[in-house]
Formats: sequence, structure tokens, C-alpha cells
Amino acid sequence: MKLSTCIIIGLILAVALPMAFGGRGGVWMASDFGVGTIRPFDHSPGLLISVPALLFTTFGLKMLFSWHN
Repeated sequence: MKLSTCIIIGLILAVALPMAFGGRGGVWMASDFGVGTIRPFDHSPGLLISVPALLFTTFGLKMLFSWHN
């Protein structure tokens, strides 16, 4: 799997996970996972991007698929 594909999958999960766990006022921001989560737009109702989820997903997928080649 190419690095660009891993980054795209990581970006999808980095946006989807915080939104699935309640957005700005939900469980995600109240837990330890909210530390690396950024809010790209102040007036957005709930758009969040989790930098740790992006990095862990990208690194994990790249290592997993490099190991299987």
C-alpha cells in the first residue's frame, strides 16, 4: 500500500472518529483523545480532526502492509 493511500485512510478516520463520538461536546473531547484534536473552523458545528488518530492510522497501516510484502 502506498503512503498516500495510508494518509487518505488516516484522514478519513481522523475526521470520522471524533464526529462519531459526539463532536465538540461529546466524549471524545472530554477524554484523553481530545488532547491532539484540532478544530479547523471556529463556526463549524462539530468538525474535528484528530492528529493522533491520523498519525497512528497512517503509521500502523504502512507498517502492516510493508510487513506483508
